[in-house]
Amino acid sequence: MKASPLQDALDYWSQQDDMGGFRAVGGIMFPGWEPNRTCRAPHREDRDKSFSVFYRNGRWKCNDFGDALGARGLVGFVMLAGMDEKQASRCLIENART
Repeated sequence: MKASPLQDALDYWSQQDDMGGFRAVGGIMFPGWEPNRTCRAPHREDRDKSFSVFYRNGRWKCNDFGDALGARGLVGFVMLAGMDEKQASRCLIENART
C-alpha cells in the first residue's frame, strides 16, 4: 500500500534532524528559534521556557505549556504559525524535498 503524500513528507522531515524534523521545520517556520527539550515558544513572545520538544512512545512531539492543547506532532507544530490543519499539511508536503 502506497503512503499518502503527507506521510511521505512526515517521513522526510523525521530524517532531517535529531528532533524528528522539529529543528528543520522550525528553522523554516520560525527563523531564529532554537528548539530544545525545554525552550521558549516559537510562535509568541515568551520570556520563560514554556515549550518543549520530546520523544515519547516512538514519536516526536511538542507541547506549549502556555495553552491547554497538550502534545502535538509536526502538523500541529506548523499550525502554530497560524495555519489550519490542511494548510499546515500542505506546507510540509510542499517543503519536503522528496
